[in-house]
Amino acid sequence: MLIKHNKCIHGFHLLSLILNRTMSRPIFTALFILLFNFLNAQSTILSKANCTGPEGGYYTEIHSTETGYLYFKQTFAYKEDIFRAIVLDTGKSFVLHDDNRVGDELGKEVIFMLKSHDFLRMAMDTGFLFSELKENGVKKIGDENCSFYLAKDPLGHSVELYFSTEKVLKFIRLKNPLNLEEFIEISFSNWQNFSGRTVPQKVEILQAGKDLFTFSFFDIQFDAPGFTKIVPVSKDKFETDKTALLNSNEIQRQAHMENDASLLVSQIADTLVTVQRGNVRTESNTTIKQRFEAYFKTVKYLKWDDISPPVIHISEDGTMATVIVEKITQAKHLDESGNWGEASETTFAWTSTYQKISGQWLIISVTSTRVE
Repeated sequence: MLIKHNKCIHGFHLLSLILNRTMSRPIFTALFILLFNFLNAQSTILSKANCTGPEGGYYTEIHSTETGYLYFKQTFAYKEDIFRAIVLDTGKSFVLHDDNRVGDELGKEVIFMLKSHDFLRMAMDTGFLFSELKENGVKKIGDENCSFYLAKDPLGHSVELYFSTEKVLKFIRLKNPLNLEEFIEISFSNWQNFSGRTVPQKVEILQAGKDLFTFSFFDIQFDAPGFTKIVPVSKDKFETDKTALLNSNEIQRQAHMENDASLLVSQIADTLVTVQRGNVRTESNTTIKQRFEAYFKTVKYLKWDDISPPVIHISEDGTMATVIVEKITQAKHLDESGNWGEASETTFAWTSTYQKISGQWLIISVTSTRVE
């Protein structure tokens, strides 16, 4: 397992030795847990785990901060789905698409389910997720007598927490927020101490007494220098840009059908790079206009249509985009005698790269292919 960290906290072992002599008193147990949470609290945690469940293997990645932000990602060996979600500092949560565009907003039950997967933060700081922690005696978990606490989850339901004789979190029992008839039991094991941080490297989750899930952490980073929050792209912003790009595609169609070179180049930046038939060519907007003015005098388009809907990808910062199209065209060409020939059809596919310049999407490059 890879452990990365920047912050070193000293004195943890000494504190443990001092308090171990007085742990038979409940007040000292509670004090130790509070101090334990304080010493182990981290501003940011990035964790990656290989997981298993009833359906097979999967992978879970969590990025979280002490202010409430959380990024959640799961990929699966047994299906192609990728699930990504984000919880913002504001408390709002959304499904994330591949381009970080927000999807459906998630409710408080799902938010709690997402945050309850932040096992390392939960183990090192129980107060991050649970409140009203009260000691309730000693109970056995397996062969070990554990300090038993009752608490409340963010939805107001009772939670049971058990701390081992080593004063680390051993076991949690809580209600499934998505099905209150079920209980979820979380076991923390293989604890190791790294520069003052006590970390469980294995977590087991038993749902409804029958479905077992395991998390084996292979990468944990505390306060990593490169930690950055993902900035989601709002649904409205993406839809506005998508509409603008589709409109550009329609304007290009209109320009071909109406033989309007000025309208066509209104969608092109000052300079255009074209990749076609093994050649790369760079032309100015003015040159392209002159070329199409001459070309449109020799051609009549009868069809310039999409075979399938354009595929649009927009960069996270909303400044770059690609539009992939598949077109079928039908046109008549003027022959050397000045007569219009028979209409012929051609199938094309190309990728247009757009850049948002002064608020307008303009084409900066085109890579084109055709069916010969």
